[in-house]
Amino acid sequence: IDELNRLKPAMIYIAGDLVNNNLPEEWELFNRTFARLAPPWYAAPGNHDVLFNYDFVEASYSNAPEKNPEYDAIVTRAVNAAAENEELSGPTALFQKYTGNPPQQTIEHGDCAFICVSFLTQRAEPEQLAFLREQLERTQEKQHVFVVAHYPALPAFGNNLQPTLGGNEVLGLLGEHRVTGFLFGHRHRNGFRFHERTAHVLTDNMGTVHLLHVFPDRVVIGRKRVGAPLYEEVTIYSPRN
Repeated sequence: IDELNRLKPAMIYIAGDLVNNNLPEEWELFNRTFARLAPPWYAAPGNHDVLFNYDFVEASYSNAPEKNPEYDAIVTRAVNAAAENEELSGPTALFQKYTGNPPQQTIEHGDCAFICVSFLTQRAEPEQLAFLREQLERTQEKQHVFVVAHYPALPAFGNNLQPTLGGNEVLGLLGEHRVTGFLFGHRHRNGFRFHERTAHVLTDNMGTVHLLHVFPDRVVIGRKRVGAPLYEEVTIYSPRN
């Protein structure tokens, strides 16, 4: 938090997994911690942000209620309370309650657009794909468009959106609309690959930040480890030129 405040970015994006077990006490800790963050920040939810409250593809997450019924009961009570008191429902009810972020949103900043999509398992839901398609069409005049999500889209990263469960459609949309960057997490490490002129940028669990220096014709991506004085960088050119 201190390092991000010192760097003073125009805005910050978090690619999911803000908490571990979707428990109210974890969300309260998150809020106390991130209240110190000076720049505006936005987030896309991750699988841990909807744990005990979603239909997961992965057995390790879908079996969570059986493995930990106590946590399941706590989350169920919290979700029911959010529905009654804040009129929030669905898998991202607690994410919305504690962060104030909708599950999906588009933020425009100058000639850039950042589309946050709520891929919550290895399946891209029809409503998520529809939102992504609609927002890509709406922002087609922007010089740079970035998509922020939790799950990888490329199989090369592993634990990705499954090709037959919407993954191929996501990659097709990124290519068709010449997206500059797909920014994601989930894999607990750093990584970088190009796919059809879109940069796929993987960020680890808060040990590293990626700094995007945006110019009209290019983006310089700096990878900085927290506490390190220097960082690696790579330049990518706008696929819309």
